[in-house]
Amino acid sequence: MDLNISKSSKSLLLLYSISLLLICIRVYLDGSPIWFYFLLKNLLLGTLPLVFVVLARNIYHSKTPKFLRIMAVFFFSLLWLLFLPNSPYMITDLIHLDHLPNKLLWYDATTIFVNALTSLGMGFYATYIFQKLSNSIFSKPVSWVLIVITHILSAFGVYLGRFLRFNSWDFFFSPGSLLAAAKHVSQDRLAFQTTFIFSLVLLALYLSFYYMLQPEQPKAFGKR
Repeated sequence: MDLNISKSSKSLLLLYSISLLLICIRVYLDGSPIWFYFLLKNLLLGTLPLVFVVLARNIYHSKTPKFLRIMAVFFFSLLWLLFLPNSPYMITDLIHLDHLPNKLLWYDATTIFVNALTSLGMGFYATYIFQKLSNSIFSKPVSWVLIVITHILSAFGVYLGRFLRFNSWDFFFSPGSLLAAAKHVSQDRLAFQTTFIFSLVLLALYLSFYYMLQPEQPKAFGKR
């Protein structure tokens, strides 16, 4: 297993550290961890997609028998997809500003924003790793199709979490309720609106993230 830390990983670790620091300072200022318990919980949930996809990538490049590798990669990729909506979900935590004390509203807005940015960055980095893995298993065009589908499903997951109050764990503990709710979204205009807008936003942001990670091609001087 490769233990080298990439520049992207270092950047995310820096954001993660700042997010945790801001949460700790907020708890110190308020004297109660209840206010920002939801942020810490959501930040940890937003980390899981990266954990699962890294496991999938490492197993795929290991010397495990091919059949076991494929099964393990499929399993962890499914977990990655299932928990991926937790990463962009934190953007919607900004609605909690209405319920927080005005005296620290500026600090709370900053803390929620930084935590949402950290969670979103981890989700995009996990998606980037998944796309590279898909390139190896399938092909580049197929990987892009999977990425588009992924962002649509992730956007729909944000809707299920914010408005219907489901979470990723309900897939295991309340699959019946989750399936019943998913069947009725065809009658919910808000479901289409939020899924459509979040899909566009997430895909656009991911494309920006993707191209920022691509190495710059050196220009040849003296040539026209």
